[in-house]
Amino acid sequence: MGSKYFVVAISLDRYLAVCHPLQSLKWKYKRSTVFTIGVVVFAIGVSLGSVLYSEYVSYDMLIYKNVILAFLPVVLVSLFSGGMAYGVSSVQNELTSIDKENDNIFY
Repeated sequence: MGSKYFVVAISLDRYLAVCHPLQSLKWKYKRSTVFTIGVVVFAIGVSLGSVLYSEYVSYDMLIYKNVILAFLPVVLVSLFSGGMAYGVSSVQNELTSIDKENDNIFY
């Protein structure tokens, strides 16, 4: 279960590095430590909650747990990947428009 959220943390880290590179460099190592500790604590907390309260879990709680533990990581990774794609395409469009302006100046 924790591996899903490590993928989310890596996706967030890549999103920040691609879309916000200068700000990302300022706290790169601190962010990695915080992400790692956060994912480990979250995974342990959810696992312990499942073990300690397994006899009290209702069907509705199982559905909620499955949504949080399975569906949410997919949504988050998709959002971060989409953000990176949008950031890269907007920079590419900006560079293309700058090239066209330079072509008009020199010709």
